[in-house]
Amino acid sequence: MDENTNNVENNEVNNSNMNQNNQPVDSKFSIAALVCGILAVVFCCIWYVSVILGIIAIVLGIVGLKSSKRSLSIAGIVTGVVGMIISIVLILIVMANVFNLVNYFTDEIDSYVDDYPSSSYSGGYSVD
Repeated sequence: MDENTNNVENNEVNNSNMNQNNQPVDSKFSIAALVCGILAVVFCCIWYVSVILGIIAIVLGIVGLKSSKRSLSIAGIVTGVVGMIISIVLILIVMANVFNLVNYFTDEIDSYVDDYPSSSYSGGYSVD
């Protein structure tokens, strides 16, 4: 009787790790999606790393949705998207500040040039 109970428990454990086609489903995709998503948030200041990790987290999360660790897959997708959004917002802020700086310096240079009268400079030599 104890052997039958153990066999039933083993079958239930094995069935929880199988998908509809009786193929084993690995939860490593879900865990990898969560790790990549967390790293995308952590490295949001390094935009090229964050965007790549976010894309990887989304893809692995979608693949991992079929596993038994569905909540980890969803968390990986969410953190991947959040990391990408933060890095894109930071990129836009930096670009706006760079354009403002360029405009500021061009205005300063223009005002500096306008303050001095234009004269013909002969290089210190008098032309008679």
